[in-house]
Amino acid sequence: MELRYPCFSAYLGQNFSATDMKWVKTEGVNLSVPEWGKVYAVDTLDPSAVMKNVIPYYHDMIQALENVGYIDGVNMAGGGYQWYDVPTEEWAHKIMDLIEDMYSKNNNNPVVVVSHSMGAPFSYFMLQTAGDAWVKQHIHKLIYVAPAWMGSPKALNFMFDGIDYKIPIAGKALAPLSRHVPTVWMLLPWADAYKGKIMATSPSKNYTYDMIEDLLNDIGAQDVEAKLKTTMGVFNKYNNYENPPPVPVITYMGRNVDTLSTLVFKKDIVKSDPEGTWTDDSVLYGDGDGTVPAESLRYPTDKWASKGADVETHYIDKAEHVKILYNQDLINAVIAEAC
Repeated sequence: MELRYPCFSAYLGQNFSATDMKWVKTEGVNLSVPEWGKVYAVDTLDPSAVMKNVIPYYHDMIQALENVGYIDGVNMAGGGYQWYDVPTEEWAHKIMDLIEDMYSKNNNNPVVVVSHSMGAPFSYFMLQTAGDAWVKQHIHKLIYVAPAWMGSPKALNFMFDGIDYKIPIAGKALAPLSRHVPTVWMLLPWADAYKGKIMATSPSKNYTYDMIEDLLNDIGAQDVEAKLKTTMGVFNKYNNYENPPPVPVITYMGRNVDTLSTLVFKKDIVKSDPEGTWTDDSVLYGDGDGTVPAESLRYPTDKWASKGADVETHYIDKAEHVKILYNQDLINAVIAEAC
């Protein structure tokens, strides 16, 4: 299938080879994280003069750490990843090298790792790649902020309707592109966290969360089973985060923010142009942080705590998925752990 919006999509979208069971990047396109390993790439979503104040990211936290003496590249680092691609062992080893560098530069003191949103499953992939012995030696504590452990129905809505994220690109243009982004498929809601709940409903059919293949097939999406296996399958071997990390875990998550729970279609779903958009739907809301439902935010840490792992969970009322990073209580907690 050829991507629409060829210039923009060529950079961010990928085609899928069902024969090889893999995503294929556009030939000649090679994106990289600027100043990888420095905090530059995680400071704001876009550091350009026009966009830098639109969506700050770790900016406030970085500034607070610098105010108490932290220095970029010496005892503070940013381990970025390609947000549109699933984690790989190559990426995991890059993060391990970065952590080892911080470890050795600071008298072999274990580091504090702070992960936000999709960074949580990415970091878990790194932990499993590294192994418990390495983790115990190099990591003091894991801090997860608004973790998107088990995906979100918002990713499904992204495929249907698009979303603009305050970026000056039409949201509807992003909906077709989203179906060519591997991590959007990875962030589709994982059924185990939403057992028995309705994901989408139409006049003649209800789709529970374990029927996501049916829903995507019904609208005419292509290679659904293969794409899900290729993306969610990255984590299937870990049995949905069955093994707790061997170091203390602290999670900070928002709650009591309306969070998309169910798509409500006014008409029955029929096969359509898989590159088109749906506009004939509304949504029902549940608890969460506005992006990730409560069930996904707490899924593995509840499991780990039940096994006796060293897990703390902190809720910040009305804290939205990204804005929680600016919350002073969270920033103070990170400083306290880091110092």
